[in-house]
Amino acid sequence: MTAAPMRLNRNDNIFVVMDQVLGTPVTSMYQWEIDVSFDATHFASIGSQLQLGRLSRTLVRPRMGRDYWVRDASSGRVIIQDAPMEDGGFSNINDWSQALLAHNPVDAGEGYSWVFAAAPTRAGQTVVLLACSHAVADGTAIFAALAEALEGAPVALPKSSPVFALDNFRDQCVLLKQAAVAGKKLWQITRGKAPAADKGVQGDPLEVEVSKPAAGVKRRVVAATFVVPVEDFAARAKEAQGTPNSLFVALVARVAQKLGTLPATQGPHPIAVPMGMRKDPQDLQANVAQGATVRTNISADVYADLCGVRAALKQAYGQLSEAEGPADLTFELAQAVPDFLVKPLSKGNNPPTVLASNLGAIDPEIACLGLSESAKSSRLAARTTEPVNADLLDETTQGSTNAWATATGDSIALCFVAPEPVEPVTDDAVARQAGQYCLAEVIAAELSAWGLPAERWY
Repeated sequence: MTAAPMRLNRNDNIFVVMDQVLGTPVTSMYQWEIDVSFDATHFASIGSQLQLGRLSRTLVRPRMGRDYWVRDASSGRVIIQDAPMEDGGFSNINDWSQALLAHNPVDAGEGYSWVFAAAPTRAGQTVVLLACSHAVADGTAIFAALAEALEGAPVALPKSSPVFALDNFRDQCVLLKQAAVAGKKLWQITRGKAPAADKGVQGDPLEVEVSKPAAGVKRRVVAATFVVPVEDFAARAKEAQGTPNSLFVALVARVAQKLGTLPATQGPHPIAVPMGMRKDPQDLQANVAQGATVRTNISADVYADLCGVRAALKQAYGQLSEAEGPADLTFELAQAVPDFLVKPLSKGNNPPTVLASNLGAIDPEIACLGLSESAKSSRLAARTTEPVNADLLDETTQGSTNAWATATGDSIALCFVAPEPVEPVTDDAVARQAGQYCLAEVIAAELSAWGLPAERWY
């Protein structure tokens, strides 16, 4: 007897809808700089193991029933490049990564599910890229796939039997039944509950140089990554009576305020802090995560006292439970909605304005991809890719500030993806007046305000 098809869960479906229907795909990107001579055989082996593992799946979208995954060793692309990265005219790992992905697009439906690439540098180091559709895997699934590949023990999806129309009809009945139950629960949760007013928000501005986009200023989403010594980061957090995580959240929020993503006002502002909920490493579901929202007051006081941010984080994490919340139930309902209704129903349901995803200390084996002699000096940046061929943002369009933190060896990489003007103004006084700061300058200024030594990576 062969296994049933692996149907998408509701979290997978959200990313598929963003990718295939709304035209706003989310691609996770991991970039390594490893201080070791390039070993083509080693990285080719990792790539071949990934092709046999959990990431290698193809999306099938039937007319009825839930979409499902099919095991497919050809869904990923492995690129082992003998020529140094710089030979292509690239000065940093990000430009190299973007060029590779432009020619090898990641798309859960029509492109590759994932791309793995490795190349040497002229300085005798190694650069590595792993880009993966978020529909295919969340962070914990990607790390599980890497760990299995390094051990030479990839775990693949079960081989499924052919899926017939009757199978999809039966699943459609299951889907509608689940949607009815979810709708009833959602009505019970929200019945008689008006949206809570954010009473803590006050109108007085903070002492933050806010970069409000001026009329006619076009913005595009870009990325910037800085590296901070992990010991300095931890010491600064302790000095402010906080933790590295609360320092990271406060730092991201202050950057968002300076960019104008968050209002420069007193009061608790929402910051998304996603949490991985995968308890069993053998769990082959693509996305097993839950979104927590921390509401905290971010002012200049946080430089001396992170207790408020730390308490708000504790409260947000404490609200996560096995029970289905409104977001889970909404996702359940959304999975039963046909594509032609998704766009009108999705209006107003925007992604979080600010996201701070702290991946914490990365396992040394993954940090150096099995080259243990370089674990201390390896760097790993984790984030999403910048949108490709996306419309420019004008002053009326709300942007978002998204950030990720990864600690490897002696350093922590802080990766930001946020909008900046297409033509940033270099003169600080003019930039402040016109609202045209560039992202990297804002991050550097905020790290300096915390007294943190930092190096721009890319």
